[in-house]
Amino acid sequence: MKKRQILNYLIPIIIIVMFVSLAIITAYKPDIGSNTSYFCDVKAISLKTNISIKKNDDTIASIQGKVLRFFTDPLTMYDNNGKQIAYGSDEYHFVTQDSHSVIVNDKLTYEMVGKFSLFGNKYDIYDSNGQLIATAKFNALHSYGTIEGTDGTLFADYHSNIFRKDYDVRVKDSCQIDETSLLMIMASFYSDKAADTTSNSTSR
Repeated sequence: MKKRQILNYLIPIIIIVMFVSLAIITAYKPDIGSNTSYFCDVKAISLKTNISIKKNDDTIASIQGKVLRFFTDPLTMYDNNGKQIAYGSDEYHFVTQDSHSVIVNDKLTYEMVGKFSLFGNKYDIYDSNGQLIATAKFNALHSYGTIEGTDGTLFADYHSNIFRKDYDVRVKDSCQIDETSLLMIMASFYSDKAADTTSNSTSR
């Protein structure tokens, strides 16, 4: 059998093995103990960021971006009656990840400052008094991330299979960040990730 024929057989097998391996790796979700879980249903057929937030199978809110976005994607959270309850600004950075201000009920609650990271995404999280309270880190595959307090206590984690847009957020009782702000922080990361993915695909 010629080398070309062998390669014709091997290449599809290698591709399949790679896809299966990625699916297995990104499907893994570590046991973090007791937590409150949120399913974040990302609407695939939409011109803008559109995420439905579910808790115990009940929709509790939606997070939406602007229809036209270029480098930034400010997000707004609405309750089930369409009332705006939170807002997340988006400040573009060329080298580091974008930074975001989270505003709940017209009050600044947290600042999410993008940091330089060779692999994955990293943010420092400051409270309204400018005090560093947590760090958010997400892996290079964008499939898993954590928010930890400055003492290393796990506040919450993020999980998404690489082959889907939806993601899960699990919040520990030890989390010092309120539910609304935390969900906005996770959605802001998702928006950054989606923008990075789009940028990488269009630059090829």
